[in-house]
Amino acid sequence: MDAMIRKKWKQLPVKTQNRAIWKDRAHQYFDLIWQHRHYAERSDVYISFQMFLGISVDESHMKNMSNNMCKKVIKWSIDILNGGMMIENRLGVSVYAFVEYPDYLELSDNSDD
Repeated sequence: MDAMIRKKWKQLPVKTQNRAIWKDRAHQYFDLIWQHRHYAERSDVYISFQMFLGISVDESHMKNMSNNMCKKVIKWSIDILNGGMMIENRLGVSVYAFVEYPDYLELSDNSDD
């Protein structure tokens, strides 16, 4: 996936490319919650993660997020997906597999490069 994203923005400065990659990665996991698994409406998912992260409506748009905030969105999204999966399993429904944290996600890294 990253190779396709880099190819799309290969003429942009490296820092801009990195921000675009992190935004796409965040959307990849965030969108699973409301688009594919239909756990909640999109607006409700945004409100929930705004409250969790303590951010405003303007800050919740991924175009305005730093790389580090995108990492937090990815972690939050994976935690929500896995929480939903565990509830489904308790109800005897086994539709989705556990979502692993991707190797590139290092939450201890506070840099925005």
